[in-house]
Amino acid sequence: MKLDSIYLIDYTHTDVGYTNDHPIFWEIQPRLIDDALDLIDRYAGNPPKNRFRWMVETTCGIDAWLKPASWALPDQDAPSGNGRSQVVDR
Repeated sequence: MKLDSIYLIDYTHTDVGYTNDHPIFWEIQPRLIDDALDLIDRYAGNPPKNRFRWMVETTCGIDAWLKPASWALPDQDAPSGNGRSQVVDR
C-alpha cells in the first residue's frame, strides 16, 4: 500500500498539577493566555493558513485569566472583538 499523505494533529491537554504544583499552575495560566493573545496579534497579518491559533482547553483556564485580566488595567482597552478570538461549544 502506498502512503499518499500524513496528517499531523497538534494535541495538548490541561493536567493541573502534572507539570507544576497547583498554586504555580494557577499563577502561570493567565500569562499563557496573554502570551497566546500576543502571538495571535503578532501573526494576524500573515495569510490565514499561517496565523497563530491556540485554544484554551478548560473553562477554569479562562476563569483564571479573567480574574486578573491585563486588559482590565486602567491604561488598556477591553478586547475589541477584532476577530482574534471566538467561543466554541462542541
